[in-house]
Amino acid sequence: MVYLPSKITLSPDIAPYIAVAVVAGFDSVIGAIRSVIEGKFNDLVFVSGFFSNALLAALLLYFGNKLRIDYVAPAIIVALVIRIFNNLGFIRRYIVARLFEKKLTTENSFPEP
Repeated sequence: MVYLPSKITLSPDIAPYIAVAVVAGFDSVIGAIRSVIEGKFNDLVFVSGFFSNALLAALLLYFGNKLRIDYVAPAIIVALVIRIFNNLGFIRRYIVARLFEKKLTTENSFPEP
């Protein structure tokens, strides 16, 4: 049994499904932060994507387990983590560009020919 701080116990059988769903939800949150930066955020798209991504990831894991495919959970996690790191890279570049915008434009500017 997995014990949570609120005294809710989870069966070890469902722990992988919860883990995959949490990573899928985190991917949706990081994607939402990126869409806010790009000015494309839509709350309906975020909420529907959050729940559908978590559900789809858990369903993929379930069907993979039923088909006795051993490495479905790591494959799902790797795919989601790649997306998370891509979005985090975009967010990092945006923050660095915003923080050092004045410094970069004044120090690294070349005279016009």
